[in-house]
Amino acid sequence: MPIALRRSTDVVVPLPPLEGLAFTRVTDPTVMAIAQQRPVEAMAERLAAAHRAYVARRDGAIVAWGWVATRRAELGELDFRFDLPAGDRYLWNFVTTAAARGLGIYPRLLQAIVSLEASEASRFFEATF
Repeated sequence: MPIALRRSTDVVVPLPPLEGLAFTRVTDPTVMAIAQQRPVEAMAERLAAAHRAYVARRDGAIVAWGWVATRRAELGELDFRFDLPAGDRYLWNFVTTAAARGLGIYPRLLQAIVSLEASEASRFFEATF
């Protein structure tokens, strides 16, 4: 299983802004349940387990999201769980809605998350299947 590693200190060429695109951390499980069409309880469990949710909104509508594990991560497809050292983050469950694909939202969301989490984390891992 390939793993991508990013460090908060990596030199990254900023992507040009996309009109109407904004990134925020979401703490309301209902917002994530609606976006992902999943039960509110499942999203609340993720948040209670110290996972953080981030969304990309274009003109106010959620067009992409991703989750950040801060303590413990799981690769469900492989039935593999692991603890994260302090300062590490595992990036997972990224989705861009069908209507927003091909616009470069995913890499912009990744850059935003690394920037927003950089005050608490220095290494970011992501499984690349």
